[in-house]
Amino acid sequence: IKIVDQESPISSDVLAKELITHAGIAKMTPKLRERCTYLVRSIEKNVKLNYTTQKLDPASEDDDSEVIFLWKDGTEMGKVMDFYRVPAEGEKPRKAYDIPVQEAACAANYLGVSQYGMPYASLITETCKALGLTRAPEDSDNYRLGKRAVDYCIRQGLLQMDDDGFVKMV
Repeated sequence: IKIVDQESPISSDVLAKELITHAGIAKMTPKLRERCTYLVRSIEKNVKLNYTTQKLDPASEDDDSEVIFLWKDGTEMGKVMDFYRVPAEGEKPRKAYDIPVQEAACAANYLGVSQYGMPYASLITETCKALGLTRAPEDSDNYRLGKRAVDYCIRQGLLQMDDDGFVKMV
């Protein structure tokens, strides 16, 4: 619970890695991952935590592509977050599937407002860069996260896209 309070929102995979690190286990095995997933699901039933699920590629039929995010109690999960996290100097960036779309949308909104707008495709790749995801080819999870983030901001009414594909603040 303490990890979720400090790291919220946190994906179940990252939480599992944190838990095995604290337990002194060096390697995540499939059986251990399955056990951690079970524990995460039982935690959310017994403790005041909220959770959401996210698929970077909604068209995918693969159930393994769905990620569970745990949020500390009292968090408004359906809104764009008011902060986004970047990797510290020398730290590896998180994987795209370990970043909730609400957090990525914060980066997209910040860029759309601070740059007085930009072309849709550019905003997607710049959002990825802001999150520490340096490569974002169109067929990658990184790009899909950036695209979902920009689209999320547009659906939430924070940004709007004109007929020329230019995205700017409302």
